[in-house]
Amino acid sequence: MRSLLRALLVASIAVLILGVLLLGAGCTPKEEPTSTPITTPPATESTQTESAEPSTPPEVVLEGACTQCHSTTQIFLQPTYTDWKSVILRMEQAHGAKLTDAQKTAVAQFLSTRQRPLGEQVIAGKCTACHTLSRIYAKPSGTDWKPIIKRMKEAHGLALTPQEEAAVLDYLVW
Repeated sequence: MRSLLRALLVASIAVLILGVLLLGAGCTPKEEPTSTPITTPPATESTQTESAEPSTPPEVVLEGACTQCHSTTQIFLQPTYTDWKSVILRMEQAHGAKLTDAQKTAVAQFLSTRQRPLGEQVIAGKCTACHTLSRIYAKPSGTDWKPIIKRMKEAHGLALTPQEEAAVLDYLVW
């Protein structure tokens, strides 16, 4: 009976340690962002009413606010059905992203309607059939993707046209 209790205690401690490690490895940046968040200037008398157009293009807001923690590749490779308004709200609440209402709307609209380049489409449609995005992102910047793609084609039957392969190679250079 004592050995059973001891084994149960050891297992409980192991699960607790694993839980703490997994919780600590979440989507939290290692360092505080060094640049200031993108915000729109205070309204003047001529801009008291919020216009449908944000004062900063959504691509610039995305580059300034979102890429402090995420690469644009990581953002753009999210599934096409992603609810970007919920993602932006989560980034504000959990990670301190600062955007005006107009910027949130513009960025969500931009991400929901942007046309994906061919390389991004191929990765989202073919590479993620077997690999998670985090596995693709685990490769360091400057990785030579040619031998990796060659191995995927030869050993795993990845079917890519020369145009798709060139587009993927162009896209993965970050």
